[in-house]
Parts: sequence; C-alpha cells; structure tokens
Amino acid sequence: MPINRFKTDEGFIILRVEDKLVASTLATLKNSLDLAIADTNHKVAVNLEKVNAMDSIVAGFLVSRYKASSKKNGTLALCGLSPAMKKLLGEFCEEIEDIVYKTEEEALTAIVQKEEKNNR
Repeated sequence: MPINRFKTDEGFIILRVEDKLVASTLATLKNSLDLAIADTNHKVAVNLEKVNAMDSIVAGFLVSRYKASSKKNGTLALCGLSPAMKKLLGEFCEEIEDIVYKTEEEALTAIVQKEEKNNR
C-alpha cells in the first residue's frame, strides 16, 4: 500500500494513500499517520481517493487518530472517500461531517477554517 507524504509551504502534511486499507496494511498507515500527527497543532489531510477498499479495523483506527489529533489541538481531515467508506466511518464517529471532505482542497480549506476558529 503506497503512501505519498509531503508537506506544503503552509505547513500542511498531506498523505495520499493508494490500494486497500485493511488489517494487513494497517501498520503502514499507522506509522505514516502517527508520525504526521505527532506534533502539537498539526494540520494533516489524508487523501483516500485512490483507496479501493477499507475494512472496519482501519475505519476505527482513523476515528481514533482523529480523536487523538483533536486532543493535541491538531486537525486531521479525510478526503476522497467512496460513499461506502464514508458510511463505514460513520458507524464509528458521530462527527463524520467534521472529518470527511469530498476533495483535498475542501479538506485543506476546512483545516484553515478550524484553525482560525480555534485562534479566536
């Protein structure tokens, strides 16, 4: 499962994930995502547009990292999910609309808006 990671000039970390997100590939995702959210006040977007399958173990993991991210005053957003993946995540998280965005651009915009709201 390839994960392309890069940091923008604005300080966003973007992870673009491909292929399947299932229990057998969780370690790779865990390492990449845990590194991305390690710093306080992080701004991370995970693009799942090229993911063709996700199981409940990974969905639960993503929700747990969203919650851990919030505790560190960071922001984690997911984008590019299929309707089935979004529905699966919704089974683990009531705040699904605060996490999932259609495009990477929408996710990054939402991160900026959340950051501005928190700084008021």
